[in-house]
Amino acid sequence: MEERTFDLTIPVTRLFRIMWGTYATILIFLGIANIEDNSFLGALQLLFGLITLPFMGLLHRINKYIITFSNASLEVVRGLFKRRRVHWESISKIEIQLMKLEFVLAKGRNIKVDFSAMSYNDNQIIKPQIIEAVTAFAEEKGIPVQDSRSG
Repeated sequence: MEERTFDLTIPVTRLFRIMWGTYATILIFLGIANIEDNSFLGALQLLFGLITLPFMGLLHRINKYIITFSNASLEVVRGLFKRRRVHWESISKIEIQLMKLEFVLAKGRNIKVDFSAMSYNDNQIIKPQIIEAVTAFAEEKGIPVQDSRSG
């Protein structure tokens, strides 16, 4: 079966980036202006302003949420450092709930995919595609699927 990837990342808006950039710039200028009068306050403002700038570059990666279904495994990537890959053989059951998808593992912590942060349009368009892909892979791998959605 063909690999399927779904990107559930909520994009960071241009306005949000501009606000953080303005905040960092103001802190840096305030730090430079205050360094002579109050060296501790000036250094603190300068430090926070300089720390905020790299954070702006990481905003798109901090908010990342990607689900990939392949023949060998299921992979869920969240944020900068959370990456979980599980082979299909270790999944004992898949539960489809109203706003959540749960992969029940034979050993270890279950994997939950939460749809509540998605917009209404994404829930109407992307969620059925994910459920269709999960069901297809589960049928191919012989994993039982329990649909707990009402209606």
